[in-house]
Amino acid sequence: MSAMKPLNGTRYFPAGVDVALDGHVHIFEAIDFSSPQPATIVTGHGGDNLDSELPDPLPVALASAAGVEVDFVAHSRSFGYLVMDRSPDGWILRAQRIDGSTLVVCTLTQKHLACARRGLLD
Repeated sequence: MSAMKPLNGTRYFPAGVDVALDGHVHIFEAIDFSSPQPATIVTGHGGDNLDSELPDPLPVALASAAGVEVDFVAHSRSFGYLVMDRSPDGWILRAQRIDGSTLVVCTLTQKHLACARRGLLD
């Protein structure tokens, strides 16, 4: 993040970036912000279970960088995968468990994410 701030200010991403899609090997996270950062999806819940769960509920004051205000996080260490389907207004994201059951459904419209459930999903 520190490398991005001099270029883009506390938004950290260039204008026009509506979502940050990140890979990982231990966790699924869907994060929306009340500050101007783009919604963030961390999809990597197919690897291993080395990470501990995030605090639930996530402390309001928790931020990863200056100027970042988290609105909500939906998260899980359950093994699975992410399916993204285009919709007329944006994207529908389905975090699935390895047995095919749905962990959570989220919608991404413009720069904001809405999830059917928040916090710890397990």
